[in-house]
Amino acid sequence: MEIIGITGARGFVGKNLIKAFEENNIKFVCFENNILNKNSLENFFIKNKPSIIIHLAGAFDPPFENQINGNLITTGNILEIGSKYGLKKIIYASSYAVYGDVKKKPFVETDKLNPITSYGLSKVFAEKCIDFYSKQMKISSIILRFSNIYGNNNSKGVIYNFIEGIKNNKKIIINGDGNQSRNFLHIDDACLAIIKAINYKKSDIFNVGPSKGITLNQLAKELAKKYTFEVEYIKFENKQESLLIDSKRAYKHLKFVPKFEQIQIY
Repeated sequence: MEIIGITGARGFVGKNLIKAFEENNIKFVCFENNILNKNSLENFFIKNKPSIIIHLAGAFDPPFENQINGNLITTGNILEIGSKYGLKKIIYASSYAVYGDVKKKPFVETDKLNPITSYGLSKVFAEKCIDFYSKQMKISSIILRFSNIYGNNNSKGVIYNFIEGIKNNKKIIINGDGNQSRNFLHIDDACLAIIKAINYKKSDIFNVGPSKGITLNQLAKELAKKYTFEVEYIKFENKQESLLIDSKRAYKHLKFVPKFEQIQIY
């Protein structure tokens, strides 16, 4: 039986994934120490012998050194050490931020990566690292490029920021005219995609999100069904563009079908 290791188990996705694993009777072990500590990571592999790693740990906030350490170096450490101790597969939580300034929308997996944030760049580096080890060490890899993940107890993202603004000031702030669209992925669906990836036999890259996006104005209307607030629009010199991903490949190959196509207000 495959032993599944999880990094980033204390994070938002990690906590929900553990709950999903327990509900589906999937056995797992969590690495809860510093992945930058190679000795600690090596001891984890020796003791637990995971053949699959679900790598959720990462760093979103700058400075760039923090993002490189949290996203690239941790990934390299897992693959370098794991390759010595029987690691067969890595499932990596990446982001649609890797696409960046791609003019054609929605983004598809074959688009050239042109990140416009240091976070997106660090994720690209991590993906390149995975590609290298996948080929050199014959470690299977699945990269999941998630859209905006949301859900109860999340502490970042557009929906979280809007709800915090409502709770604190009875106001949400929208940059631009609010007509820009986003894909919002419910946390349960993010976990479902990861579970689907466990049994997928090939190395691959998948966008993961709902089939349709909604505008920020539409999101505000959904929130207004539960909350009372004002909307403040802030003009931006640069037009705020829609950022949408195409997840058809995940639907077809992973058999991933989102449970929540409509925004769930919490």
